[in-house]
Amino acid sequence: MGSKSEHESEWTVADAIIKSLPGVFYLYDDTMALVRWNEELERISGFSKEELTGKSAYAWLLEEDRPKMEELLADAARTGEAVEIKLPVVVKNGVRYFHMTGIFTVIEGRRYLIGVGNDITEAKALEEQLAHVRRMEVLGGFATGVAHDFNNILSSVMGFNSLLRLRMKDDDVAKEYSDSISRAVKKGKNLVEQILSFSNDKGFNKKNVVLSDVVRNVLSMQRGNASCVVRISDKLESKSIVLADPDYLRRVVVNLVSSAVKMAESREGARVEVVSRDIEVEDEALALISGMPKGNYAVLEVKNNGEGVDKKNLDRIFDPYFSAVVGRGGAGLGLAVTRDIVERHNGFIACRGDLMDGIVFSVCFPAIDEDGGGVVDCLADSERSLKGEGGVMFVDDEDSIVKFMRAALQQHGYDPLVFTDPFAALEAFEKRLDDVRILVLDVRMPGMSGVELARRAREMKSDIPVVLCSGNADLKNMDLDLEVAAKIGKPFSISQVMRIVAEVLESRDGSDAGG
Repeated sequence: MGSKSEHESEWTVADAIIKSLPGVFYLYDDTMALVRWNEELERISGFSKEELTGKSAYAWLLEEDRPKMEELLADAARTGEAVEIKLPVVVKNGVRYFHMTGIFTVIEGRRYLIGVGNDITEAKALEEQLAHVRRMEVLGGFATGVAHDFNNILSSVMGFNSLLRLRMKDDDVAKEYSDSISRAVKKGKNLVEQILSFSNDKGFNKKNVVLSDVVRNVLSMQRGNASCVVRISDKLESKSIVLADPDYLRRVVVNLVSSAVKMAESREGARVEVVSRDIEVEDEALALISGMPKGNYAVLEVKNNGEGVDKKNLDRIFDPYFSAVVGRGGAGLGLAVTRDIVERHNGFIACRGDLMDGIVFSVCFPAIDEDGGGVVDCLADSERSLKGEGGVMFVDDEDSIVKFMRAALQQHGYDPLVFTDPFAALEAFEKRLDDVRILVLDVRMPGMSGVELARRAREMKSDIPVVLCSGNADLKNMDLDLEVAAKIGKPFSISQVMRIVAEVLESRDGSDAGG
């Protein structure tokens, strides 16, 4: 048996080794109470020595993880094999992810669990971001295909509806039904745009939009997704126009409302209120958020009456993977992404509140003085007569679209050359070069794209004007490496196509006359 000095020397060496470890060190006795640890555990966890002394190994765990850990440790104690696990750990100010290893050993006749661990929160965040990017790539490809097919269907519905309207009299009661069809198509178009916006991390495409209109559109969908115990109300008074990407602006609203709902759903009578209003900042002292310069702003506020956030954690709520409500999940990138989007739109974002009174997210976007704004609504065109003449070649792989476009072109005085097969269209174009005045082509077609068809046609007739149609929401930003006269997004109305065809041909005829 060693002397007291030998034992003291051994403990001194052991302390030095424990302190030098890059991660945390822990030692639990046979009751699973913490009896020894290093300073790194105190630093990462935020707990004091008094709080750590005797702390149960299971007290670190989320409720749903405890049964799994109890079973794992029981097996390790029985077999003597090492334990290795990655799991979330509840620390003083939230939840962190750890990679833990340990083994049971006997010291002076008593069994202990001894081990080390590393904080992998940042690594896990990067890993999940990469997984998210990969999921979005797959979803983006799928959503693009769905958008193309669904927009073809909507175009067919809208096209035939337009043909019906041309046969109706002004007092025809059926016009009311036709208007309902148009509104349904508009909702379908908006739905496709939202699906694409959540699966496509494209660059910003800023335009003038009314903040309240975007918020109202999101809430119509969000209410259906919210927990049945959370009531979402709104008071949208802002009429200001902001310069923003509508897709990313929708993402901001969704993230804020979802976070507010998540925090409120545990409280009886939970509710979330969404408010928009206009303010003028005359000096910094009157600013809603610190650092806002003078000017006019459109303000969005999302507030709940549920569980809030400890005041000392408000500054961290926009950090990636910070869990606002300990033990209840919700940690992720949503609020971090939200802050990034707002700041890249020259806006300001902040939150306030406490544990008892809920939380308020405030977002301020600079208002602009220019009129107009919003996404151009192709369904808002009046179905006026836009007569013309000459050959118009229209090519789309959707048979129903080709059918109503043939009828529409004929009714407007044109000679329609319509095809569902791009190869047949190219052959016909070669035979009737002098007759075809303009090409209106779908971008995505099997065998040959509209872009390729246009290139081949230009080899035969270099000055033929080209109009491209697509259900892809990014058509306006698409780098086609091809000069086109116009681009049309699906679904489109007949009057929209006729107006664009007339404008392109008029411009072309004017140029020829001027030359």
